[in-house]
Amino acid sequence: MATSPSYSGCISGKSAEKISDPDVEKRATLSTSATHLPPETFLSKMKQILCGDNVDKIKRKEGIKHKTSPRSSKKKLGYSICGVVVLFTLFCCSTTACIIMWFTDVYLSQVLEQMTVHNGSLVYNSWRKPSLKPLICIYAFNYTNLEEYTYFRAGKLRIKEIGPYCYRETLEKVHISFQEDEGTVTYGNRRSHKFDANHSRGKPDDVLYLPNPVIFTAVSHVKNSPYLLQILMHTVVKFANSEVILKVKVEDFLFGYDDNLLRFATGSAKLLQKNIPYEKFGILAIRAAETNNTVTVQTGHKDLRHINVVRAFNNKTVMDVWHGNECNRIDGSDGAFFFRKDLEQHKTLYIFHEDVCRRLPLVFEKYVDFQGGVKALRYHLSPTAYNTENTCYCRSNCPPRGVFDLSPCAHGVPLAMSFPHFLNGDPVLFKKIAGLKPNKNLHDFYIDIQPKLGFTLGMVSRLQMNLRVQKPPADVLLKAFNNNMILPLVWLEIFADQMPDDIFRVIYHATFTVRNAQIVLMYGTLISTVLLAICFMNSAWKVWRRSREDTKSSALSLPSSAGLTIVKFPQHVKKPAAPPREIIVERLSEV
Repeated sequence: MATSPSYSGCISGKSAEKISDPDVEKRATLSTSATHLPPETFLSKMKQILCGDNVDKIKRKEGIKHKTSPRSSKKKLGYSICGVVVLFTLFCCSTTACIIMWFTDVYLSQVLEQMTVHNGSLVYNSWRKPSLKPLICIYAFNYTNLEEYTYFRAGKLRIKEIGPYCYRETLEKVHISFQEDEGTVTYGNRRSHKFDANHSRGKPDDVLYLPNPVIFTAVSHVKNSPYLLQILMHTVVKFANSEVILKVKVEDFLFGYDDNLLRFATGSAKLLQKNIPYEKFGILAIRAAETNNTVTVQTGHKDLRHINVVRAFNNKTVMDVWHGNECNRIDGSDGAFFFRKDLEQHKTLYIFHEDVCRRLPLVFEKYVDFQGGVKALRYHLSPTAYNTENTCYCRSNCPPRGVFDLSPCAHGVPLAMSFPHFLNGDPVLFKKIAGLKPNKNLHDFYIDIQPKLGFTLGMVSRLQMNLRVQKPPADVLLKAFNNNMILPLVWLEIFADQMPDDIFRVIYHATFTVRNAQIVLMYGTLISTVLLAICFMNSAWKVWRRSREDTKSSALSLPSSAGLTIVKFPQHVKKPAAPPREIIVERLSEV
Protein backbone atom coordinates (compact mmCIF):
# COMPACT_ATOMS: atom_id res chain seq x y z
CA MET A 1 0.00 0.00 0.00
CA ALA A 2 1.46 3.43 -1.08
CA THR A 3 2.10 6.14 1.45
CA SER A 4 0.73 9.62 0.90
CA PRO A 5 3.66 11.87 -0.16
CA SER A 6 2.22 14.96 1.62
CA TYR A 7 2.18 13.49 5.13
CA SER A 8 5.07 14.09 7.58
CA GLY A 9 3.28 14.73 10.89
CA CYS A 10 4.51 11.57 12.68
CA ILE A 11 7.45 9.70 11.06
CA SER A 12 10.63 8.02 12.16
CA GLY A 13 13.89 9.91 12.43
CA LYS A 14 15.43 7.99 9.43
CA SER A 15 12.60 8.40 6.87
CA ALA A 16 11.29 11.86 7.77
CA GLU A 17 11.13 14.26 4.82
CA LYS A 18 12.80 17.63 5.18
CA ILE A 19 10.50 20.64 5.32
CA SER A 20 12.10 23.59 3.57
CA ASP A 21 9.86 26.29 5.05
CA PRO A 22 11.99 28.98 6.84
CA ASP A 23 9.65 29.19 9.82
CA VAL A 24 9.85 25.47 10.36
CA GLU A 25 13.66 25.64 10.28
CA LYS A 26 13.63 28.50 12.77
CA ARG A 27 11.44 26.61 15.19
CA ALA A 28 13.49 23.48 14.77
CA THR A 29 16.57 25.52 15.67
CA LEU A 30 14.82 26.87 18.82
CA SER A 31 13.77 23.34 19.70
CA THR A 32 17.35 22.13 19.33
CA SER A 33 18.76 24.99 21.41
CA ALA A 34 16.12 24.39 24.08
CA THR A 35 17.34 20.88 24.47
CA HIS A 36 20.88 22.12 25.20
CA LEU A 37 20.19 24.57 28.11
CA PRO A 38 23.00 25.19 30.62
CA PRO A 39 22.97 22.92 33.67
CA GLU A 40 20.65 24.04 36.50
CA THR A 41 21.86 24.66 40.04
CA PHE A 42 19.90 24.74 43.33
CA LEU A 43 19.99 28.55 43.43
CA SER A 44 18.76 28.84 39.84
CA LYS A 45 15.94 26.44 40.64
CA MET A 46 14.94 28.48 43.70
CA LYS A 47 14.99 31.61 41.54
CA GLN A 48 12.70 29.90 39.02
CA ILE A 49 10.36 28.82 41.81
CA LEU A 50 10.16 32.30 43.40
CA CYS A 51 10.32 34.42 40.24
CA GLY A 52 8.87 32.09 37.63
CA ASP A 53 10.40 29.80 34.96
CA ASN A 54 11.39 32.23 32.17
CA VAL A 55 12.56 29.42 29.85
CA ASP A 56 9.20 27.70 30.01
CA LYS A 57 7.49 31.02 29.32
CA ILE A 58 9.61 31.56 26.18
CA LYS A 59 8.92 28.05 25.00
CA ARG A 60 5.17 28.46 25.47
CA LYS A 61 5.30 31.80 23.65
CA GLU A 62 7.17 30.31 20.68
CA GLY A 63 4.96 27.24 20.59
CA ILE A 64 7.77 24.77 21.39
CA LYS A 65 7.37 21.85 23.72
CA HIS A 66 10.56 20.65 25.32
CA LYS A 67 10.48 17.10 26.33
CA THR A 68 12.51 16.10 29.37
CA SER A 69 13.46 12.75 30.67
CA PRO A 70 11.50 11.32 33.63
CA ARG A 71 14.59 11.53 35.85
CA SER A 72 15.10 15.25 35.08
CA SER A 73 11.40 15.92 35.63
CA LYS A 74 11.45 14.24 39.03
CA LYS A 75 14.54 16.20 40.05
CA LYS A 76 12.92 19.45 38.99
CA LEU A 77 9.76 18.56 40.91
CA GLY A 78 11.86 17.76 43.99
CA TYR A 79 13.49 21.19 43.89
CA SER A 80 10.07 22.77 43.61
CA ILE A 81 8.70 20.87 46.59
CA CYS A 82 11.77 21.83 48.62
CA GLY A 83 11.19 25.49 47.78
CA VAL A 84 7.54 25.24 48.82
CA VAL A 85 8.55 23.72 52.16
CA VAL A 86 11.08 26.52 52.78
CA LEU A 87 8.49 29.16 51.93
CA PHE A 88 5.93 27.53 54.21
CA THR A 89 8.43 27.42 57.08
CA LEU A 90 9.29 31.10 56.61
CA PHE A 91 5.59 31.94 56.40
CA CYS A 92 4.88 30.16 59.68
CA CYS A 93 7.75 31.95 61.43
CA SER A 94 6.66 35.32 60.08
CA THR A 95 3.03 34.68 61.06
CA THR A 96 4.08 33.75 64.59
CA ALA A 97 6.18 36.93 64.91
CA CYS A 98 3.29 38.99 63.51
CA ILE A 99 0.85 37.57 66.08
CA ILE A 100 3.33 38.22 68.90
CA MET A 101 3.89 41.84 67.86
CA TRP A 102 0.23 42.67 67.18
CA PHE A 103 -1.69 40.69 69.77
CA THR A 104 0.60 40.16 72.77
CA ASP A 105 2.69 42.26 75.18
CA VAL A 106 5.82 40.15 74.88
CA TYR A 107 7.86 42.99 73.38
CA LEU A 108 6.92 45.56 76.04
CA SER A 109 7.31 42.93 78.73
CA GLN A 110 10.88 42.33 77.63
CA VAL A 111 11.56 46.06 77.90
CA LEU A 112 10.02 46.16 81.38
CA GLU A 113 12.03 43.11 82.36
CA GLN A 114 15.17 45.20 81.94
CA MET A 115 13.74 47.78 84.35
CA THR A 116 13.07 45.41 87.22
CA VAL A 117 15.20 45.74 90.32
CA HIS A 118 17.53 43.00 91.49
CA ASN A 119 21.06 42.94 92.76
CA GLY A 120 23.35 43.69 89.83
CA SER A 121 20.59 44.82 87.43
CA LEU A 122 20.98 47.80 85.09
CA VAL A 123 18.75 50.03 87.23
CA TYR A 124 19.88 48.86 90.65
CA ASN A 125 22.28 51.72 91.41
CA SER A 126 19.89 54.43 90.21
CA TRP A 127 17.11 52.80 92.26
CA ARG A 128 19.26 52.55 95.40
CA LYS A 129 20.44 56.15 95.20
CA PRO A 130 18.44 58.19 92.66
CA SER A 131 20.24 61.06 90.97
CA LEU A 132 16.94 62.94 90.77
CA LYS A 133 16.64 65.19 93.81
CA PRO A 134 13.08 66.45 94.34
CA LEU A 135 12.46 69.98 95.53
CA ILE A 136 10.42 70.27 98.73
CA CYS A 137 8.91 73.71 99.27
CA ILE A 138 7.15 74.58 102.51
CA TYR A 139 4.60 77.38 102.79
CA ALA A 140 3.99 78.37 106.42
CA PHE A 141 0.90 80.05 107.88
CA ASN A 142 1.84 82.95 110.12
CA TYR A 143 -0.93 83.84 112.63
CA THR A 144 -1.07 87.63 112.86
CA ASN A 145 -3.70 87.96 115.64
CA LEU A 146 -3.26 84.79 117.67
CA GLU A 147 -2.86 86.63 120.96
CA GLU A 148 -6.03 88.72 120.41
CA TYR A 149 -8.00 85.60 119.48
CA THR A 150 -6.72 83.71 122.56
CA TYR A 151 -8.02 86.49 124.83
CA PHE A 152 -11.35 86.74 122.95
CA ARG A 153 -10.55 90.09 121.41
CA ALA A 154 -10.99 88.77 117.82
CA GLY A 155 -13.78 86.72 116.29
CA LYS A 156 -11.61 85.17 113.53
CA LEU A 157 -8.06 84.04 113.23
CA ARG A 158 -6.13 85.90 110.54
CA ILE A 159 -3.34 83.99 108.82
CA LYS A 160 -0.84 84.95 106.16
CA GLU A 161 0.98 82.53 103.91
CA ILE A 162 4.74 83.07 103.82
CA GLY A 163 7.42 81.28 101.87
CA PRO A 164 8.18 79.10 100.12
CA TYR A 165 11.17 77.70 101.98
CA CYS A 166 12.64 75.13 99.61
CA TYR A 167 14.98 72.22 100.26
CA ARG A 168 16.64 69.71 97.94
CA GLU A 169 16.01 66.20 99.16
CA THR A 170 18.56 63.41 98.69
CA LEU A 171 17.18 59.90 99.04
CA GLU A 172 19.08 56.71 99.64
CA LYS A 173 17.68 53.24 100.27
CA VAL A 174 19.34 51.39 103.15
CA HIS A 175 19.15 47.96 104.77
CA ILE A 176 18.27 46.41 101.40
CA SER A 177 17.26 42.76 101.46
CA PHE A 178 16.05 40.75 98.46
CA GLN A 179 13.65 37.84 98.89
CA GLU A 180 14.26 36.02 95.61
CA ASP A 181 11.74 33.23 96.25
CA GLU A 182 8.93 35.74 96.80
CA GLY A 183 10.10 38.25 94.20
CA THR A 184 10.24 41.11 96.73
CA VAL A 185 12.75 43.54 98.22
CA THR A 186 12.71 45.14 101.66
CA TYR A 187 14.43 48.44 102.41
CA GLY A 188 14.45 51.56 104.53
CA ASN A 189 14.83 55.20 103.49
CA ARG A 190 17.45 57.73 104.50
CA ARG A 191 16.74 61.34 103.56
CA SER A 192 18.77 64.50 103.86
CA HIS A 193 17.77 68.08 103.04
CA LYS A 194 19.72 71.10 101.88
CA PHE A 195 18.26 74.60 101.75
CA ASP A 196 17.82 75.96 98.21
CA ALA A 197 17.91 79.76 98.31
CA ASN A 198 17.30 80.12 94.55
CA HIS A 199 13.78 78.74 94.79
CA SER A 200 12.95 80.20 98.21
CA ARG A 201 11.30 83.45 99.19
CA GLY A 202 12.50 83.84 102.73
CA LYS A 203 15.25 82.66 105.03
CA PRO A 204 15.36 79.67 107.38
CA ASP A 205 15.65 81.96 110.39
CA ASP A 206 12.40 83.84 109.65
CA VAL A 207 10.13 83.90 112.72
CA LEU A 208 6.66 82.34 112.84
CA TYR A 209 3.76 82.71 115.26
CA LEU A 210 1.71 79.52 115.44
CA PRO A 211 -0.44 77.47 117.80
CA ASN A 212 1.90 75.25 119.83
CA PRO A 213 1.40 71.62 118.70
CA VAL A 214 2.94 70.29 121.95
CA ILE A 215 0.26 71.99 124.12
CA PHE A 216 -2.56 70.82 121.82
CA THR A 217 -1.16 67.27 121.90
CA ALA A 218 -1.02 67.24 125.71
CA VAL A 219 -4.60 68.46 125.98
CA SER A 220 -5.88 65.89 123.45
CA HIS A 221 -4.30 63.03 125.41
CA VAL A 222 -6.39 63.77 128.51
CA LYS A 223 -9.70 64.58 126.80
CA ASN A 224 -11.26 61.32 128.01
CA SER A 225 -9.29 61.08 131.30
CA PRO A 226 -10.61 61.72 134.81
CA TYR A 227 -10.87 65.33 135.90
CA LEU A 228 -8.00 65.02 138.42
CA LEU A 229 -5.64 63.88 135.66
CA GLN A 230 -6.70 66.87 133.56
CA ILE A 231 -5.89 69.21 136.44
CA LEU A 232 -2.50 67.51 136.84
CA MET A 233 -1.73 68.05 133.18
CA HIS A 234 -2.63 71.74 133.44
CA THR A 235 -0.30 72.05 136.42
CA VAL A 236 2.57 70.44 134.50
CA VAL A 237 2.03 72.85 131.62
CA LYS A 238 2.19 75.84 133.93
CA PHE A 239 5.26 74.42 135.66
CA ALA A 240 7.03 73.82 132.32
CA ASN A 241 6.25 77.41 131.30
CA SER A 242 4.96 76.31 127.90
CA GLU A 243 2.77 78.75 125.99
CA VAL A 244 -0.18 78.19 123.65
CA ILE A 245 1.35 80.70 121.25
CA LEU A 246 4.57 79.39 119.71
CA LYS A 247 7.24 81.79 118.50
CA VAL A 248 9.77 79.79 116.48
CA LYS A 249 12.15 80.00 113.55
CA VAL A 250 11.02 78.36 110.30
CA GLU A 251 13.86 75.84 110.19
CA ASP A 252 13.32 74.82 113.83
CA PHE A 253 9.60 74.33 113.26
CA LEU A 254 10.34 72.11 110.27
CA PHE A 255 13.14 69.95 111.67
CA GLY A 256 12.51 70.08 115.42
CA TYR A 257 12.31 72.69 118.16
CA ASP A 258 12.85 72.46 121.91
CA ASP A 259 9.88 72.77 124.21
CA ASN A 260 9.95 72.55 128.00
CA LEU A 261 6.80 70.43 128.12
CA LEU A 262 8.15 68.01 125.52
CA ARG A 263 11.44 67.81 127.39
CA PHE A 264 9.56 67.00 130.61
CA ALA A 265 7.49 64.33 128.80
CA THR A 266 10.65 62.81 127.32
CA GLY A 267 12.32 62.58 130.71
CA SER A 268 9.22 61.04 132.30
CA ALA A 269 9.01 58.45 129.52
CA LYS A 270 12.62 57.43 130.09
CA LEU A 271 11.98 57.02 133.84
CA LEU A 272 8.98 54.82 133.08
CA GLN A 273 11.03 52.94 130.47
CA LYS A 274 8.60 53.79 127.71
CA ASN A 275 9.47 54.64 124.15
CA ILE A 276 8.72 58.10 122.79
CA PRO A 277 8.68 58.53 118.98
CA TYR A 278 10.73 61.76 118.96
CA GLU A 279 12.51 64.07 121.35
CA LYS A 280 11.84 67.19 119.27
CA PHE A 281 8.70 68.15 117.41
CA GLY A 282 9.06 69.14 113.76
CA ILE A 283 6.89 68.82 110.66
CA LEU A 284 9.74 67.21 108.69
CA ALA A 285 11.61 65.75 111.69
CA ILE A 286 10.52 62.16 111.10
CA ARG A 287 10.91 62.42 107.32
CA ALA A 288 14.44 63.80 107.68
CA ALA A 289 15.54 61.22 110.22
CA GLU A 290 16.72 57.69 109.50
CA THR A 291 14.11 55.46 111.11
CA ASN A 292 13.66 51.74 111.53
CA ASN A 293 10.63 51.77 109.23
CA THR A 294 10.88 49.35 106.31
CA VAL A 295 8.86 48.87 103.16
CA THR A 296 8.56 45.62 101.18
CA VAL A 297 7.68 45.89 97.48
CA GLN A 298 7.49 43.44 94.62
CA THR A 299 10.33 43.72 92.14
CA GLY A 300 8.35 42.43 89.15
CA HIS A 301 10.87 39.63 88.68
CA LYS A 302 8.12 37.00 88.95
CA ASP A 303 5.11 39.01 87.80
CA LEU A 304 5.45 42.25 85.85
CA ARG A 305 1.84 43.14 86.62
CA HIS A 306 2.81 43.84 90.23
CA ILE A 307 6.07 45.66 89.73
CA ASN A 308 6.75 48.09 92.63
CA VAL A 309 3.53 47.15 94.44
CA VAL A 310 3.84 47.54 98.22
CA ARG A 311 3.27 44.26 100.06
CA ALA A 312 4.35 45.00 103.64
CA PHE A 313 5.16 47.87 105.97
CA ASN A 314 7.42 47.19 108.93
CA ASN A 315 7.13 43.48 108.06
CA LYS A 316 3.33 43.62 108.46
CA THR A 317 1.11 42.70 105.53
CA VAL A 318 -1.94 44.28 107.24
CA MET A 319 -1.94 47.38 109.45
CA ASP A 320 -3.72 47.66 112.78
CA VAL A 321 -4.26 51.43 112.68
CA TRP A 322 -7.82 51.76 111.39
CA HIS A 323 -11.17 50.09 112.02
CA GLY A 324 -11.58 47.79 109.02
CA ASN A 325 -9.63 45.41 106.80
CA GLU A 326 -10.10 47.55 103.70
CA CYS A 327 -8.54 50.61 105.35
CA ASN A 328 -5.78 48.53 106.96
CA ARG A 329 -4.95 46.97 103.62
CA ILE A 330 -1.35 47.39 102.47
CA ASP A 331 -1.49 47.63 98.70
CA GLY A 332 -0.92 50.03 95.84
CA SER A 333 2.13 51.33 94.04
CA ASP A 334 5.10 52.89 95.76
CA GLY A 335 4.77 55.69 93.21
CA ALA A 336 7.40 54.51 90.71
CA PHE A 337 5.39 52.12 88.48
CA PHE A 338 1.76 51.44 87.64
CA PHE A 339 0.14 48.51 85.83
CA ARG A 340 -0.20 49.25 82.09
CA LYS A 341 -3.60 47.62 81.70
CA ASP A 342 -5.07 49.88 84.38
CA LEU A 343 -3.63 52.88 82.58
CA GLU A 344 -5.14 51.82 79.24
CA GLN A 345 -8.59 51.58 80.84
CA HIS A 346 -8.11 54.78 82.89
CA LYS A 347 -8.91 52.91 86.08
CA THR A 348 -8.47 54.40 89.54
CA LEU A 349 -4.88 53.91 90.71
CA TYR A 350 -3.69 53.62 94.29
CA ILE A 351 -0.46 54.78 95.85
CA PHE A 352 0.58 53.64 99.30
CA HIS A 353 1.79 56.51 101.50
CA GLU A 354 3.64 55.26 104.55
CA ASP A 355 3.55 58.67 106.27
CA VAL A 356 -0.26 58.56 106.42
CA CYS A 357 -0.60 54.76 106.84
CA ARG A 358 -3.04 54.33 103.98
CA ARG A 359 -3.63 54.10 100.24
CA LEU A 360 -4.45 57.27 98.32
CA PRO A 361 -6.70 57.06 95.20
CA LEU A 362 -5.61 58.68 91.93
CA VAL A 363 -8.11 59.35 89.13
CA PHE A 364 -7.40 60.06 85.47
CA GLU A 365 -7.64 63.68 84.38
CA LYS A 366 -6.12 64.23 80.92
CA TYR A 367 -3.20 63.71 78.53
CA VAL A 368 -0.39 66.25 78.86
CA ASP A 369 2.91 67.12 77.17
CA PHE A 370 5.36 66.28 79.92
CA GLN A 371 8.74 67.38 78.55
CA GLY A 372 10.40 67.54 75.15
CA GLY A 373 7.41 66.08 73.29
CA VAL A 374 7.00 63.13 75.67
CA LYS A 375 3.29 62.56 76.31
CA ALA A 376 1.98 61.51 79.70
CA LEU A 377 -1.22 60.49 81.45
CA ARG A 378 -2.05 62.91 84.25
CA TYR A 379 -3.71 61.47 87.33
CA HIS A 380 -4.67 63.65 90.26
CA LEU A 381 -5.61 62.87 93.82
CA SER A 382 -9.32 62.21 94.08
CA PRO A 383 -11.18 65.29 95.42
CA THR A 384 -12.89 63.00 97.96
CA ALA A 385 -9.67 61.30 99.12
CA TYR A 386 -9.81 62.98 102.54
CA ASN A 387 -13.53 62.47 103.15
CA THR A 388 -13.67 59.90 105.95
CA GLU A 389 -17.10 60.20 107.52
CA ASN A 390 -18.90 56.83 107.76
CA THR A 391 -15.81 54.97 106.55
CA CYS A 392 -13.44 52.60 108.28
CA TYR A 393 -11.04 55.51 108.72
CA CYS A 394 -13.44 57.21 111.11
CA ARG A 395 -16.43 55.76 112.97
CA SER A 396 -17.32 58.70 115.24
CA ASN A 397 -16.33 62.30 115.99
CA CYS A 398 -15.07 62.68 112.42
CA PRO A 399 -13.44 65.86 111.09
CA PRO A 400 -15.22 68.00 108.47
CA ARG A 401 -15.33 67.00 104.83
CA GLY A 402 -11.96 67.38 103.13
CA VAL A 403 -9.90 66.72 106.28
CA PHE A 404 -8.26 63.41 107.20
CA ASP A 405 -7.47 62.63 110.86
CA LEU A 406 -3.85 61.49 111.09
CA SER A 407 -3.63 61.01 114.86
CA PRO A 408 -3.89 57.17 114.79
CA CYS A 409 -0.86 57.13 112.44
CA ALA A 410 1.05 59.94 114.21
CA HIS A 411 1.43 58.44 117.71
CA GLY A 412 -1.58 60.33 118.99
CA VAL A 413 -0.49 63.81 117.88
CA PRO A 414 -3.73 65.56 116.76
CA LEU A 415 -2.56 66.21 113.21
CA ALA A 416 -4.93 66.31 110.26
CA MET A 417 -4.18 66.33 106.53
CA SER A 418 -6.00 68.15 103.74
CA PHE A 419 -5.48 69.81 100.39
CA PRO A 420 -3.68 73.17 100.69
CA HIS A 421 -5.95 76.04 101.71
CA PHE A 422 -8.71 73.46 102.34
CA LEU A 423 -9.28 72.91 98.62
CA ASN A 424 -12.38 70.67 98.15
CA GLY A 425 -13.12 71.16 101.86
CA ASP A 426 -16.29 71.84 103.82
CA PRO A 427 -17.24 75.55 104.06
CA VAL A 428 -17.28 75.22 107.86
CA LEU A 429 -13.48 75.15 107.73
CA PHE A 430 -13.39 78.83 106.69
CA LYS A 431 -15.78 80.21 109.33
CA LYS A 432 -13.18 80.93 112.00
CA ILE A 433 -10.15 81.54 109.75
CA ALA A 434 -9.45 84.39 107.30
CA GLY A 435 -6.72 84.43 104.69
CA LEU A 436 -7.23 81.11 102.90
CA LYS A 437 -7.60 81.18 99.11
CA PRO A 438 -7.98 77.69 97.59
CA ASN A 439 -6.97 77.40 93.93
CA LYS A 440 -7.02 74.11 91.99
CA ASN A 441 -4.12 75.13 89.73
CA LEU A 442 -1.93 75.96 92.72
CA HIS A 443 -3.08 73.42 95.28
CA ASP A 444 -3.95 70.20 93.44
CA PHE A 445 -1.96 66.95 93.73
CA TYR A 446 -1.09 65.21 90.44
CA ILE A 447 1.26 62.64 88.95
CA ASP A 448 2.31 62.15 85.28
CA ILE A 449 2.75 58.58 84.04
CA GLN A 450 4.29 57.16 80.86
CA PRO A 451 1.36 55.55 79.00
CA LYS A 452 2.97 52.42 77.51
CA LEU A 453 5.45 51.27 80.13
CA GLY A 454 3.70 52.68 83.20
CA PHE A 455 6.58 54.35 85.03
CA THR A 456 6.25 57.74 86.70
CA LEU A 457 7.61 60.70 84.73
CA GLY A 458 6.93 63.47 87.20
CA MET A 459 4.88 64.41 90.22
CA VAL A 460 3.71 67.47 92.11
CA SER A 461 2.58 66.38 95.57
CA ARG A 462 0.74 69.00 97.61
CA LEU A 463 -0.68 68.47 101.09
CA GLN A 464 -1.43 70.56 104.13
CA MET A 465 -0.71 69.74 107.78
CA ASN A 466 -3.20 70.99 110.32
CA LEU A 467 -3.83 70.84 114.06
CA ARG A 468 -7.16 69.44 115.15
CA VAL A 469 -8.48 70.79 118.47
CA GLN A 470 -9.40 67.89 120.74
CA LYS A 471 -10.09 68.97 124.32
CA PRO A 472 -12.17 67.94 127.35
CA PRO A 473 -15.33 69.95 128.18
CA ALA A 474 -13.78 71.58 131.27
CA ASP A 475 -10.53 72.57 129.60
CA VAL A 476 -9.11 75.94 130.58
CA LEU A 477 -6.00 76.12 128.42
CA LEU A 478 -7.73 76.27 125.04
CA LYS A 479 -10.90 78.12 125.93
CA ALA A 480 -10.88 80.31 122.82
CA PHE A 481 -10.66 77.37 120.44
CA ASN A 482 -13.79 75.40 119.54
CA ASN A 483 -13.62 71.64 119.82
CA ASN A 484 -12.83 69.93 116.46
CA MET A 485 -11.58 73.22 115.03
CA ILE A 486 -8.96 72.74 112.28
CA LEU A 487 -5.92 75.05 112.47
CA PRO A 488 -3.61 75.20 109.40
CA LEU A 489 0.12 74.98 110.13
CA VAL A 490 2.03 74.52 106.83
CA TRP A 491 1.49 73.08 103.40
CA LEU A 492 4.12 71.20 101.42
CA GLU A 493 4.79 71.07 97.70
CA ILE A 494 7.09 68.30 96.47
CA PHE A 495 8.31 68.89 92.92
CA ALA A 496 9.68 66.23 90.59
CA ASP A 497 8.25 67.59 87.33
CA GLN A 498 11.49 68.26 85.42
CA MET A 499 14.15 65.63 84.89
CA PRO A 500 17.91 66.03 84.48
CA ASP A 501 19.20 65.55 80.94
CA ASP A 502 20.78 62.13 81.58
CA ILE A 503 17.56 60.71 83.04
CA PHE A 504 15.40 62.39 80.40
CA ARG A 505 17.43 60.75 77.61
CA VAL A 506 16.54 57.36 79.05
CA ILE A 507 12.89 58.39 79.27
CA TYR A 508 12.97 59.75 75.73
CA HIS A 509 14.38 56.54 74.26
CA ALA A 510 11.96 54.46 76.32
CA THR A 511 9.12 56.53 74.88
CA PHE A 512 10.11 57.04 71.25
CA THR A 513 12.89 54.61 70.33
CA VAL A 514 11.13 51.66 71.91
CA ARG A 515 7.83 52.65 70.30
CA ASN A 516 9.36 53.20 66.85
CA ALA A 517 11.15 49.87 67.04
CA GLN A 518 7.88 48.24 67.98
CA ILE A 519 6.08 49.84 65.02
CA VAL A 520 8.81 48.75 62.59
CA LEU A 521 8.61 45.20 63.87
CA MET A 522 4.82 45.17 63.79
CA TYR A 523 4.46 46.33 60.19
CA GLY A 524 7.61 44.53 59.06
CA THR A 525 6.27 41.19 60.23
CA LEU A 526 2.87 41.96 58.71
CA ILE A 527 4.29 42.82 55.27
CA SER A 528 6.66 39.85 55.26
CA THR A 529 3.77 37.55 56.22
CA VAL A 530 1.64 38.80 53.30
CA LEU A 531 4.50 38.52 50.78
CA LEU A 532 5.48 35.06 51.95
CA ALA A 533 1.84 33.96 51.78
CA ILE A 534 1.63 35.12 48.14
CA CYS A 535 4.92 33.42 47.22
CA PHE A 536 3.90 30.23 48.99
CA MET A 537 0.52 29.98 47.24
CA ASN A 538 2.07 30.81 43.85
CA SER A 539 4.81 28.20 44.26
CA ALA A 540 2.41 25.57 45.57
CA TRP A 541 0.15 26.12 42.54
CA LYS A 542 3.13 25.76 40.18
CA VAL A 543 4.20 22.53 41.83
CA TRP A 544 0.69 21.15 41.57
CA ARG A 545 0.45 22.14 37.89
CA ARG A 546 3.88 20.69 37.08
CA SER A 547 3.07 17.44 38.85
CA ARG A 548 -0.18 17.16 36.90
CA GLU A 549 1.53 17.84 33.56
CA ASP A 550 4.24 15.25 34.29
CA THR A 551 1.58 12.69 35.14
CA LYS A 552 -0.22 13.28 31.85
CA SER A 553 3.04 13.25 29.87
CA SER A 554 4.06 9.90 31.39
CA ALA A 555 0.72 8.36 30.50
CA LEU A 556 0.67 9.49 26.85
CA SER A 557 4.36 9.33 25.82
CA LEU A 558 5.74 6.65 23.43
CA PRO A 559 8.71 4.40 24.23
CA SER A 560 12.02 6.20 23.92
CA SER A 561 13.38 3.48 21.56
CA ALA A 562 10.88 4.52 18.89
CA GLY A 563 12.97 7.61 18.09
CA LEU A 564 9.89 9.68 17.27
CA THR A 565 10.18 13.45 16.79
CA ILE A 566 7.28 15.78 17.45
CA VAL A 567 7.16 18.69 15.03
CA LYS A 568 4.65 21.51 15.31
CA PHE A 569 3.71 23.08 11.98
CA PRO A 570 3.50 26.85 11.55
CA GLN A 571 0.06 28.37 11.29
CA HIS A 572 0.41 29.19 7.52
CA VAL A 573 1.42 25.57 6.65
CA LYS A 574 -1.57 23.43 6.05
CA LYS A 575 -1.57 20.35 8.23
CA PRO A 576 -1.87 17.21 6.03
CA ALA A 577 -4.70 14.83 6.49
CA ALA A 578 -4.18 11.96 8.88
CA PRO A 579 -2.95 8.77 7.15
CA PRO A 580 -5.01 5.64 7.16
CA ARG A 581 -4.63 3.39 10.21
CA GLU A 582 -2.96 0.66 8.11
CA ILE A 583 -0.08 3.00 7.18
CA ILE A 584 0.56 3.86 10.84
CA VAL A 585 0.67 0.19 11.78
CA GLU A 586 3.02 -0.59 8.89
CA ARG A 587 5.41 2.26 9.73
CA LEU A 588 5.52 1.26 13.39
CA SER A 589 6.29 -2.32 12.42
CA GLU A 590 9.24 -1.11 10.33
CA VAL A 591 10.64 0.69 13.32
